[in-house]
Amino acid sequence: MNHCAYERQSRPRNIEVKGLYGRWDVQLHATVDGGREYWWVENANGIDGEEGYWTTRNEAGEYEYFCDAGWGDEANAICHLEDAIDD
Repeated sequence: MNHCAYERQSRPRNIEVKGLYGRWDVQLHATVDGGREYWWVENANGIDGEEGYWTTRNEAGEYEYFCDAGWGDEANAICHLEDAIDD
């Protein structure tokens, strides 16, 4: 099992995410034991309602979709990420 450290973003950054439409606000930053990083984003402009997603960064430094993170609940988002990386 991987261990993740989570850091809530007090000032959410507004970003674009490859594979998702619209603009996204970064809510959580997660770092896994091996150094891999993930960012939980929620929709900033209402296109997809309250649903959030986990993203990673590709080699070009662009954010891209990793997995679903549930409906705007931090605990739910963490469970989704931990399940995805343990698979």
